[in-house]
Amino acid sequence: MQKTPGEEAAYLAGRMDAQVLANLYFAGLQTQPPDLSGLGENARSKVIGAITTDICELPDRNSPDDHPDMMLLTPTELDLILRRHLFGED
Repeated sequence: MQKTPGEEAAYLAGRMDAQVLANLYFAGLQTQPPDLSGLGENARSKVIGAITTDICELPDRNSPDDHPDMMLLTPTELDLILRRHLFGED
């Protein structure tokens, strides 16, 4: 199924938001994120896309009307999602 231009723009904005959230997460832990540079751009994009998808699919969430691209999640939810995708934890 092909995305509409609006859906594609929202997806790309969500990916950027996920990268910022991941950076803030690791800064808060005062640790370095796992080195994904050896994976190649395609694999890194898949990891970031999977994180973004998990955030966007959290139940009972609606972005504010004036910020439709905003992703809402708690620090605990972010922790669980990043641990699952970056460290393979459940």
